[in-house]
Amino acid sequence: MKRRGDKYHGTFYPAAHYDAMSLIQADNDNSVKECVSEAEREGNVQATTLKPISQEEGKEFEATVHELFRITN
Repeated sequence: MKRRGDKYHGTFYPAAHYDAMSLIQADNDNSVKECVSEAEREGNVQATTLKPISQEEGKEFEATVHELFRITN
């Protein structure tokens, strides 16, 4: 990760579907994909990537879903 300039923020253990979650900050999606692929090759790891979005992007997404499905509050 360091070689590519990615930053590791730590590993967390959510009370949810996943056993553990590591937070990685990278300049682009491809860099994250490479990091995850490396981890999977090196050991008994099965990974899923989750891309966070900002609160503003979330509100835009929600508005789009409401419009598409004609949801009213």
